[in-house]
Amino acid sequence: MKNLGIQATNKSLLSFFASKKKNHFGMTPMGAIDQAAEELNTRFLNLDELVLGVDHDVDAVFIEASMLRNSTFKEKMTAIEKELPYLNTWDLTDEIIRFIKKPVPQEEITKYSKKFLKNRNPFVRRLGYTLWLKSDLTQEKTLQMIFPLFKSQEEYTVLMAEAWLISYMFIYSFSATYEFIRNSSLDYKLISLGLTKTTDSFRISEEDKIKIRALRDFKRDLKSKKE
Repeated sequence: MKNLGIQATNKSLLSFFASKKKNHFGMTPMGAIDQAAEELNTRFLNLDELVLGVDHDVDAVFIEASMLRNSTFKEKMTAIEKELPYLNTWDLTDEIIRFIKKPVPQEEITKYSKKFLKNRNPFVRRLGYTLWLKSDLTQEKTLQMIFPLFKSQEEYTVLMAEAWLISYMFIYSFSATYEFIRNSSLDYKLISLGLTKTTDSFRISEEDKIKIRALRDFKRDLKSKKE
């Protein structure tokens, strides 16, 4: 890789990003974030000089470089804790997930997930749910750890993380997830988002999508009767 001359400072990174053409959303291209993070990681530059919570792109580079230079799940979580107070967009949260290899033992995820779900920052709570995407969702033991974690949330970013997790649970453990949703007393808004996310997945068969839509109708009618 060509040495880009980037230093582990906000000024150096922002200067590098300013030289890059913005994408059609007016944002720094992901490729530039990847380049910067790889350079900081390859040259083993100290990330402690970066001032976090000031610029989105600098935070994204810190996350990616931290994840790249640490191998185990525990090491990655320890490295990323410095960033948690500054998580303020869903893409920064999901950037963490991008660099975690599955499957992570459910005991390890449980430790961090429970802590993150107690956090007042909705983007940290989002991480508390999305970490489970890296677990083995075919295992009954894992599902039983996840089921009690679902709850109604005010913030859309957290609700969508729960919906995302529900869709993955249907993909890997359809029957167990179906029975859980059918018998649960979860808020219909969460259930509806989760089931819709599931029917949007190309990994769910058309036959199973019919069952999911029927389940959504059943839960909607149940909700109507209670009102």
